Amino acid sequence: MGFGSAVQHAAFVLSDYLEHYCYDSIKDKYVLELGTGPGLVSITASLLGAQRVLATDGDVKLLQLTERNISENVRDLFERGVISTKQLLWGETTHYDQISPPVDVLLGADIIACPYEHDFENLVQTIRALTDERSLVLLSYRRRSFKEDACFEMLKQFFHVKMIDQAHVHADFRESDICIFELQRLE
Repeated sequence: MGFGSAVQHAAFVLSDYLEHYCYDSIKDKYVLELGTGPGLVSITASLLGAQRVLATDGDVKLLQLTERNISENVRDLFERGVISTKQLLWGETTHYDQISPPVDVLLGADIIACPYEHDFENLVQTIRALTDERSLVLLSYRRRSFKEDACFEMLKQFFHVKMIDQAHVHADFRESDICIFELQRLE
């Protein structure tokens, strides 16, 4: 387990944003998180009343930790199947049918990060494959390198990318380099 095994600040920021500004967007919806790590964002979505939450990550060992965190923090929702985990490797199209796209809401915290730069094209392809024009995509992001700009350039070919006003970011992180982006499919 590496980068994804700790709760990144971007996950706190996205979870807080969901709680304060996205209740109606999450309630009774099918939510998928890419790169769930320990599962904070997915747990938050489940507590906000999502109909189904699928916490995905490429690291099988990390998903064991995620599942333990989920079962310890939202046991009832876990046992009822509201929230579950699944391995998903970006760009592996054979996994998509098992996910039943399109999702209503796709979430990601710090998935656009230089440790993953070799996989940006697969990430963009995965976001496209799992969403449609009605899907809400929210990505929280902490800029670490100019190399990450390439991912945003790829996303802009298929999505309208809007940065959420920093006034909506938790007060402890407003002066940080963590931002939230909302993506909407281009028609």
